[in-house]
Amino acid sequence: MTWNKILSREQSTMADTWTEYLCAKPANDGFVLGICIYEIVDYIPGDWFDDDGEPLPEFQDANGDLALPAEFNGRPIEGHDGEWLLGPLDQWNNEDTAFVTELSRSSISEALEILEWDVSDVDEVLSDMLSIASEPK
Repeated sequence: MTWNKILSREQSTMADTWTEYLCAKPANDGFVLGICIYEIVDYIPGDWFDDDGEPLPEFQDANGDLALPAEFNGRPIEGHDGEWLLGPLDQWNNEDTAFVTELSRSSISEALEILEWDVSDVDEVLSDMLSIASEPK
């Protein structure tokens, strides 16, 4: 089962900045909430660009922007961030998950605290999780 993005936040250290996503996916009798990021697949190859840094024609979309392949070296590509090819969303850290059995403000607040996510987001998270729960399986 794939992760459903609910919210995002920027994180940083002195050396780097990245985006984390609060994600949910159905599991047994409830949901798993987790912190996910897009998997870094590889650098965008330099030979996809001309000397001016523009994508070569075979790597351009209709607007002249970089068109990404569906796969690179056998791995799926979801997008890019700067010089990186990004794969699917995946858990940032397997320990950063919380199981939610009841879709209520209190249970989601507890889960957000476990994940060290801003608890003031509880209503938006609850709304999104109710939408996910109502989707056909």
